[in-house]
Amino acid sequence: MGALRSGTRVLLVLDFDGTLTPIVRRPDAARLHPAVRQTLRRLAADRRVRLAIVSGRSLADLRRRVGLPGIVYGGCHGLELRGPALRYTHPGARSARARLRAAAARLAAGLGGYPGARLEPKGCALAVHYRGVPSRAVRRLRRVVGRVAREARLGILPGKRVWDLVPPGRRGKAPALRRLLREFRAPAGGRRVLTLYAGDDATDADVFRALGPRILGVQVGGRRGLAAYRLPGVPALHTLLRRLADTVEGVPRLRPSR
Repeated sequence: MGALRSGTRVLLVLDFDGTLTPIVRRPDAARLHPAVRQTLRRLAADRRVRLAIVSGRSLADLRRRVGLPGIVYGGCHGLELRGPALRYTHPGARSARARLRAAAARLAAGLGGYPGARLEPKGCALAVHYRGVPSRAVRRLRRVVGRVAREARLGILPGKRVWDLVPPGRRGKAPALRRLLREFRAPAGGRRVLTLYAGDDATDADVFRALGPRILGVQVGGRRGLAAYRLPGVPALHTLLRRLADTVEGVPRLRPSR
């Protein structure tokens, strides 16, 4: 990818865990490095750039960890979007709140036999973290979670050592990104919009699958898969963001991975 055409606008959408910050054993220990926050602040200040961070974390948690005004936050895989002139909650998320609370109560009673498992209510979703669960017990725990989800009429989004119970039919972050594309392109006045999406997880792969030709997809770590490009890890993404902040019209060249 060479320099951007004059007048091109950039929609920059980033995942949080495993993308902006390394994966850690306990999700509540994840911290955004101050230098990365400063880079994001520089990008958000450029009027040609719309910055959005869309994560499986709750909206409140994501806002607290990033701590930047004037950008778009997407919580619970985009079930909630908040930003300048943008306030959206998926209708299915509202109707599912009572079922999510009931599922949380059932799982809280049933997780005692699975040391290392942890529940995280997120408002629009419910996470079951199993990073600390012995591998021999994961399959049994998955059956328990699946049974509760079915009875509560909820879907399951798998992530890195986490299952998210979500409103039925919800699959990944692609619907949220489509909404962001509509919101950002509407006032563009015919100018070209370049969309760059970076993520590392299964819900990010859903974006690459659904919107591949419409976005510049960057897989962070792991295998490239459906993304057009791959970066080896979180530090490489930080380097890309710094270069992008230095000059939006001189985006560094990326090489497709093999």
